[in-house]
Amino acid sequence: MKTEHTPTPWKLWDGTKVYGHEHDGSDVSIVDSSSSFLSPETSQANAAFIVRAVNCHEELVALLRECRHPGLSEDLYHRIEKAIAKSEAK
Repeated sequence: MKTEHTPTPWKLWDGTKVYGHEHDGSDVSIVDSSSSFLSPETSQANAAFIVRAVNCHEELVALLRECRHPGLSEDLYHRIEKAIAKSEAK
């Protein structure tokens, strides 16, 4: 059985907390980026980055897949393939 991540969109709450909705619709806390080792500003920036990255991930990967075609330079084609492979890393 494959475990799936919490569906997107994920949302920022209280500056450092990332929340989402489980498959059954219930709210769930995903990440709390607050840390005694980081400034509050860095913790907030990290949480905001997580939300932006997660919420656009599937769209960006789909766009990369669409951009692959035989007319691309070999270098660009391989860079796209490498980026797609990174996105699928388990």
